Amino acid sequence: MDAKAIDDTGIFRIFSACPNDPRTLILDLRPHKAYKKAHINQAYCVRLSSNGKVLADYSQSSYSLPWSQHCWWGKPIVVYGSSGLGRDHPVVQFLVTEARCSAVHYYKPGYDAFEAKMPFLCTASVKANSIKKYPSVILPGFLYLGDWGHAEHEERLREINIKRIVTVHNHPDNLKVPAGVQHLKVTLADVEGADISPHFNAVYEFIANAERLKQPVLVHCGAGVSRSACMVMMYLMRSKMWSAQQARDHCIAARSLVCPNDGFWRVLCALEGPLGILNRSDPDATMGFAGADAVIGTDVKLDQQAAGQPVNVRLVTAKELKQQQAAREAAAAAAAKAAELAAAADAAAAAGDAQQPGLRRGRSRSRGSSRSSRSSTSSSSSSSSGSSSSDSPSRSRSRSRRRDKPRHRSRSRDRARDAAEGRRGRRSSRSRSRERGGTYGAAAEAEAGSSNERAGRRLHLLLLLLKPQPLLQLPRAAAQQQQPLLVCLQLQLAAAGSVQAGW
Repeated sequence: MDAKAIDDTGIFRIFSACPNDPRTLILDLRPHKAYKKAHINQAYCVRLSSNGKVLADYSQSSYSLPWSQHCWWGKPIVVYGSSGLGRDHPVVQFLVTEARCSAVHYYKPGYDAFEAKMPFLCTASVKANSIKKYPSVILPGFLYLGDWGHAEHEERLREINIKRIVTVHNHPDNLKVPAGVQHLKVTLADVEGADISPHFNAVYEFIANAERLKQPVLVHCGAGVSRSACMVMMYLMRSKMWSAQQARDHCIAARSLVCPNDGFWRVLCALEGPLGILNRSDPDATMGFAGADAVIGTDVKLDQQAAGQPVNVRLVTAKELKQQQAAREAAAAAAAKAAELAAAADAAAAAGDAQQPGLRRGRSRSRGSSRSSRSSTSSSSSSSSGSSSSDSPSRSRSRSRRRDKPRHRSRSRDRARDAAEGRRGRRSSRSRSRERGGTYGAAAEAEAGSSNERAGRRLHLLLLLLKPQPLLQLPRAAAQQQQPLLVCLQLQLAAAGSVQAGW
């Protein structure tokens, strides 16, 4: 445990605590003579015993909680004394070492400084009835949140210098405010279906003007729980750009009774959008309170002018908020399912390719026949050339035997033979080219056909996997995301052109 410093606002909060809050004990460490002259309301005058093990009380008070050796166990404690008091004071060290209390705070400026700032919390009385209660402070020195009793107590209002009052009640005219205090009246029942947002602008402008003029404001309703708390939260959201959750947490920390009814809470959450607050709150994070005057809750309403001029807001219901959330979840689920189906289709197509090796064997045989065809063509060409070479000596011998014939006739026959052999060579070359071209063309057609067939089979499998989820059975948002995928697949399937009728 460690002792922490506290300011005068922290001490003031002790006197604005709610009935069920733990009681904070205030210990005065000054001499008894100074204590008797004046001290903070409900403070005990204590000293540490000579053996350093016991806290003794010298106040002789008649407070509702009599002092005892163990009365401070489990409670928060605030100590003060003369100026400069710190962690090194023996009583502070004793409390920290014993660690029996829930928290230890010390007020360093001293009693005289506190009395100068808040003299209304200082007294010489040690009686139980001297205790005072004040509204909860939301923004120190300016904004307070309380109940009807706080608004009726003129002395308390004067002590904290209240200049303006906002009354949110079924009958706000019943409150009589002191002279010189401005009064804004808002007639509103504390029910979940009450339309509170039309009053936001008037309340905001009333409080904002008070802040500019440095005039403290009290906002109250019947109990300071729901209606007035909602107005204070609205002001924090608009003036500080806080989310509804942040504003509610701040108000609860200052006043533990704060609990806006569920309808008011949803209105504040809906207000975040028009205000441009990015950190959104959960409208379903309600506190289960239907309102002090509630019988049956109705839909949430948000006025179009609730966020100030100009805004573009429509009335929002809790049912619509839930439907929008369900649509977003369904769309996300549909997208995830489509991705899973696409992966399954790819896996199934790959498995189908692995189970049909015949196409690969066909391509191998085609390549083999092409090679054999080329080799046979080469051999025939070589044999043809060989025969031509063997014929050359015979022709030479024939010519030598017929040398006695006329030379011009021999030359004519030689030219005719050469022309005939040239024509035969060209025809053989063209036949070999046609054979090679036919072999290669067949292999290319087989390869293209197999590729188209695989693409068609994969697309068709994906369509079959998507078929068990008709678009009409999906939520609208999910159908809008899945329909373009099906149309795209069908167009690709039609463009493939090689899907067999059996698929």
